[in-house]
Amino acid sequence: MMFIKPEKNRLKDFIITSRKYYLDDYFNEYTKVAKNDIQFFVTDMWDSYIVLAKKHFPQAKIIVDRFHLIKLVSTAINAIRNEVQKKYSINSREYKLLYKSRNLLRKNYDKVNRLEFKYKKYRAYIGINTDFEALKECLSYSKDLELMYYLYQDVLNIFNDNDVAAFRKLLNNKEYRTTKRTKSILKNIYKISRVYY
Repeated sequence: MMFIKPEKNRLKDFIITSRKYYLDDYFNEYTKVAKNDIQFFVTDMWDSYIVLAKKHFPQAKIIVDRFHLIKLVSTAINAIRNEVQKKYSINSREYKLLYKSRNLLRKNYDKVNRLEFKYKKYRAYIGINTDFEALKECLSYSKDLELMYYLYQDVLNIFNDNDVAAFRKLLNNKEYRTTKRTKSILKNIYKISRVYY
């Protein structure tokens, strides 16, 4: 954990451990005036950090780094891809295509190539000539994978556009609540969003 003075862009302190009791003791060393001067508390999604921030820095705006929210959904896509992939034999088209497309599934939809013919990349897959066609086939293998993929795309777009209204709308999207995994992801995102709103 690092403490930075942003106006001087200097490292103020560095703590080796992230144990809650240690951090609690460390923050207790600061005066109430100093704690009230803290404007922002940037953290990951670990609950203990958020609890400590609320306890010790009541005036600070708690900010969960968007990287961690995106990583949460990205990790879920990869886990689902692995599960679906394991349903097929190692030599099957489905297994190989899912493995080959693991990075494609985490690519921003707007950047997926729809037109460029990639013979060498997809020569072993009859009917697939572009990244878009490969993506489309991968998503057809599993409803869970497809739903998580679209949830991931929505999260990426919301953060790219800084669209708070779309973020709130996403939290209430009933379509994403149809599978256990997407429902769990939304629950985690909702829990974090309560820090903001």
